[in-house]
Amino acid sequence: TKLTLEAGGNATFTGNVTISNSSTHAYLNIDAANVSASEAGMFLKIGGVSKWETYTAANDGNYNIYSQGQGIKLAITPTGNVGIGTTSPGVFKLNVARGYDSTQGAAIFENGNSAIKNTYDTVIIAQSDVPCLSINETPSGAQATEQKLTFAVGDSNAVIGTTDTVTGGLWINVARSVSTPGYLTSNGVNAIRILNNGNVGIGTTSPAQKLHIKS
Repeated sequence: TKLTLEAGGNATFTGNVTISNSSTHAYLNIDAANVSASEAGMFLKIGGVSKWETYTAANDGNYNIYSQGQGIKLAITPTGNVGIGTTSPGVFKLNVARGYDSTQGAAIFENGNSAIKNTYDTVIIAQSDVPCLSINETPSGAQATEQKLTFAVGDSNAVIGTTDTVTGGLWINVARSVSTPGYLTSNGVNAIRILNNGNVGIGTTSPAQKLHIKS
């Protein structure tokens, strides 16, 4: 028997199921027709035991991927925000959350060979040749106006760099308020400022020589 219809309206298929038609689209429509239903979705089972469930919930409209016994692992909100380890990504397009464990990081990005993981590593960026983290402001979308801060390592060098479009140079401030936007130069104490001509100021934001120290 390939199809079993139960008295309660449930149907069980034995064997593979193919959805096909002659148009350009083929759909599987899962409809919790009762307007008071809380969920609509499907189970993935092995040996009759549920392993994963994917469903949408009526209370928040999220699309969830649920691991049996482990909870919701991924949630997509109606606005398209994605939560991994959280069902409430908030205003972030991607929110990755986990319970704290010093031996388990939050994310790793590998391009090529795998990295060695150490205790307290939170985020790892690994690449077989000269990995680089690039932080870019793109005010117009044109490369000519792009402002960039890069952190790179490779060829026996570790390099922190800014582009010539960052005309204000590099600021290192300490004792900042935790609520201060990162780009503000005025909050906290400026410990070091490096201008684009290479002048370094300690205790001054206007170094006039290669090294200008002001107490």
